Amino acid sequence: MNIPASFTAGDSLAYTDSLSDYPASSGWVLSYVLVKDGTQINISSSADGDDHSVSVLASATVLYDSGTYHWQAFVTKTTERYTVGTGIVAINPDFATQSTGLDDRSHAKKVLDALEAVIEGKAGKDITSYSIGGRSVTKMTPEEILMWRDKYRAEYRKEQVAAGNVTSNTIKVRFV
Repeated sequence: MNIPASFTAGDSLAYTDSLSDYPASSGWVLSYVLVKDGTQINISSSADGDDHSVSVLASATVLYDSGTYHWQAFVTKTTERYTVGTGIVAINPDFATQSTGLDDRSHAKKVLDALEAVIEGKAGKDITSYSIGGRSVTKMTPEEILMWRDKYRAEYRKEQVAAGNVTSNTIKVRFV
């Protein structure tokens, strides 16, 4: 399958897939479904001889939410349907449509930053719980905050190592 590994929302998308077992000239239609977090994108191809031509206008992709999508490709002909591929595609945000900037931090980094703001005293008072109008709120103790900070710090570090942004601190030693 020739669906790109990533593309930018707001860019045109065009490629051709050749499926020798399911040629477009025999009536097979290739379709893609991209899904993430309650979002679904449907893309259909058009026949180009035996090939399946995929073309999505920029005016359509500009409406796509950025993120990582799982995709499934399938062919149909009358009452037949066969899955012919699956994978992952990243839809990158269109910077031209960003009015307030872009926060591309991962969940782990956002939580880590919030916890560190609490530790630095930027997030409010040291009251651990209070009740107003029958509703109560309980804040974490300093020990809980430090525990969660350490957990999210480790998770964020794993992301950084996986992305190649930092190297692992593991030093392997062998005694002979």
